[in-house]
Amino acid sequence: MSAEIESMMYAGATPWHGLGTKVPANVSWSDAIIAAGLDWTVAMRRAFIQSPTAPAGEKVPVECPFKALTRMSDGMVYAAVSDRYSPIQNRDAFSLFGSIFGDAAVLNTAGSLRDGATVWGLAEFPGDFTVGRDTHKRHLLVTTAHDGTGALKAFPCATRVVCANTLAVALGEGRRGRADGLSIRHTGDMSVKLADAGDTLKTIFAAFAEYQANMEAILNLNLTHDTTQEVLGELVNLDSTRGQNAAAAILNLATTGAGNAQYGGTGYALFQGVTDYVDHSRGANGTPERRFESAMLTSGAAMKQQALTLLLDKVAA
Repeated sequence: MSAEIESMMYAGATPWHGLGTKVPANVSWSDAIIAAGLDWTVAMRRAFIQSPTAPAGEKVPVECPFKALTRMSDGMVYAAVSDRYSPIQNRDAFSLFGSIFGDAAVLNTAGSLRDGATVWGLAEFPGDFTVGRDTHKRHLLVTTAHDGTGALKAFPCATRVVCANTLAVALGEGRRGRADGLSIRHTGDMSVKLADAGDTLKTIFAAFAEYQANMEAILNLNLTHDTTQEVLGELVNLDSTRGQNAAAAILNLATTGAGNAQYGGTGYALFQGVTDYVDHSRGANGTPERRFESAMLTSGAAMKQQALTLLLDKVAA
């Protein structure tokens, strides 16, 4: 495993990022924790610092007002946190899959980045849908951080089967610009919050109908050259060589990418060009694991959502 990815598993077909250790078949959410190397816990431990007033040459520890967020299996210290911080264990985070799917919950992939500081799992559930001639699969992505910087997040996302790209992590365009999922801060009673989260996610999955409608809307959106350039100009800096190269790559993928030629000139084709670019080309000189994290969790995911929002604005205009 690379320096970025500490551990990872995937089941079924090799994912687009090509990372992880393959397991024989889809596994339940509880077994996936073991298969992905996530069967460990974190705890808050007393922390000490060196006394600044200690006599020269003496080591006098003074208890720190913060706690050390520590992995119990090997003593890895992730962060210094206050007493208000409430750790969320990997098993508790993944219990959200059980809340939605029950014992039938199966994970496609799961793992951890940067020595376990970030943990994620991606589960598929029944109910494929089509847009044009494309089949899309429905997933739930759950991710949490153990470094004191991020909340637990869970949200639906869709994958276009023809190219195995994760198309978007945000559903429910009534709230533009933010992922239609849930976020749980590391404070308060985690058991209550996680129970409430399971109930909330059950209603969120209805947003896939809206997602499908959005895809069909941009499929019927015919773009002019000027409109295409306007959208691209919002996504990249067309005044820079780097931005021009990115725009050219997106346009090329919009016409030559897997299954895209049949949708040429539509908003749907341009959106597929963006997703292909983010998942496969953007940051091509970087490591696959960095591209994976960007495409699924950070700036790449945001770029996909921005592209969809811009195209839907054109539909509404």
